[in-house]
Amino acid sequence: MKLLMVSHYFESHRSGLELIAGRLARELVRLRQDVVWLASNATPPPSDGEGGYRAVAVSALNLTERYFGIPFPIPSFGAICRLCHEVRHVDVVLLQDSLYPVCMAAFVFAHLSRKPVVIAQHVGLVPYNNPVFRTMMDLANTIIVRRMLARAQRVAFFSEITARYFDGIRFRSPPKLMFTGVDTDIFFPARPGQKAQLRERLGLPADRPIVLFVGRFVEKKGLHILSRMVRLRPDVVWAFAGWGPLNPRDWGSPNVIVFSGLSGPSMAPLYQASDVFVLPSKGEGF
Repeated sequence: MKLLMVSHYFESHRSGLELIAGRLARELVRLRQDVVWLASNATPPPSDGEGGYRAVAVSALNLTERYFGIPFPIPSFGAICRLCHEVRHVDVVLLQDSLYPVCMAAFVFAHLSRKPVVIAQHVGLVPYNNPVFRTMMDLANTIIVRRMLARAQRVAFFSEITARYFDGIRFRSPPKLMFTGVDTDIFFPARPGQKAQLRERLGLPADRPIVLFVGRFVEKKGLHILSRMVRLRPDVVWAFAGWGPLNPRDWGSPNVIVFSGLSGPSMAPLYQASDVFVLPSKGEGF
């Protein structure tokens, strides 16, 4: 079977959705499926042959993420034409979420070409503090996304929060609830005596509690909450792994350490060295 997977970014963007998409693409290849992954060129595509699938990077404007921290790349006319071409030459189209222009366009082309569509819906409503962004997203979900989910051949949700938000849709077949898994060959607790060694290697103090946050440094991840917690608990060392416009380095707090270059397996030692994991995000989770 030849499958086209469409997402707004490639795995190099280092957000949860793209990391899931990358792992899924490799697993599908392992199951002997012919996979094409199409996404914007806002971040670098995988190298040729990496993962066993074919990567198609299309041009897009990424202004909303650059200026507002909202990932919403706008594909060019050439990108839309390339997407139409790719849809015509596959058996199934897999969309990684719905509320992105490239995914909406892929859905339309698949419908016109009578190709079955599977939607992996990661997000429902993101309660942005900005009422304009919040209202626009709610309207788009109501007018566009609900119709896409109702017409797709299969739908999978990755969170009960998202599934509840889209409750009431008359799906063509019952949707699946599939929680994101953990690769226990990479992510497992530290062995006895290992934590001190890992902290020394990572430049973390051996005698203080370490609280870890992993994710993009954007509003919906709850960075404003963590900023207050950092000030309230100066006795705790706060480790942040990620990137984005709301960089904790800018808080000027001596008990904050930021790791910007870690992803995938390189994250495992930081998890093992920490005592508590925090994720005060909005609109996502279990």
